Amino acid sequence: QEYDAVIAHRYHPCKITAQACRGIAVRRKIAVFHGLENFKRLRRKIFARLFLRRWQIAGVSQAVARDLLQSRAGFKADQVHVVSNGLDVKATKAAQMGRREARSQLGLPPDEFIFGTIGRLSDSKNQDGLIEAYARIVAKLPPSRLVIIGEGRRRKVLASLVARHGLRDRVLLMGFVPYAQRYLKAFDLFVFPSRSEAFGLALLEAMIACVPAIVSNVGGIRELVGDYPFMVRPDDIPTLALQMSTMATKSTRERDQIAGSARTGCRG
Repeated sequence: QEYDAVIAHRYHPCKITAQACRGIAVRRKIAVFHGLENFKRLRRKIFARLFLRRWQIAGVSQAVARDLLQSRAGFKADQVHVVSNGLDVKATKAAQMGRREARSQLGLPPDEFIFGTIGRLSDSKNQDGLIEAYARIVAKLPPSRLVIIGEGRRRKVLASLVARHGLRDRVLLMGFVPYAQRYLKAFDLFVFPSRSEAFGLALLEAMIACVPAIVSNVGGIRELVGDYPFMVRPDDIPTLALQMSTMATKSTRERDQIAGSARTGCRG
């Protein structure tokens, strides 16, 4: 059939769609990319130069658009656009559980300070750095736990790191949790220490839940939070540990104010 427009999200659907559209008159072809380094491999650069020359390309953040233009895949400046990612705030907020219910569902104690993060277990998400930072401060804090929700290839590495620091009863690798964003209010502090990030959807969900956060000063995260004081450089473990400790000693009211200021300043 002939279509007025086709839209493909991410590389592999884009590849299939581009090949399927050969010989078909389609007025507008749009590819949307959600991550970084989509065209790092040579064969992908070649594919882009052969098949995507007449496509409109969208990145979900300025960081993604910049990465596409710098990929040497042949994209032109007037071909690449920023279409920011986002969420339905009302629907997301309505689906989130209250603090008590969320902790009960996750099996967390009601009265401990909970550091939390959500993301696949990968080098880019930097859960290892988060564990290292927590290990530096856990003995100085009132009863607390670090909750890591997500699954991935680095589970064994992270479990080994937890064991090495003697934190098996303090760091919980909870694996994949369906609709994890519903449980964000179980956390007293959301920590998002990514080494690279295209946008930061989990962070946006935490902001909607009004959970204060400490974040990495990288790409899509920086775009999302704007001028936010609780940002650290990736792999700056001492500063991350210090900010986590500082945030844990603040009153609930102070943390609520920080969460509110982050949401107000959100550029998303």
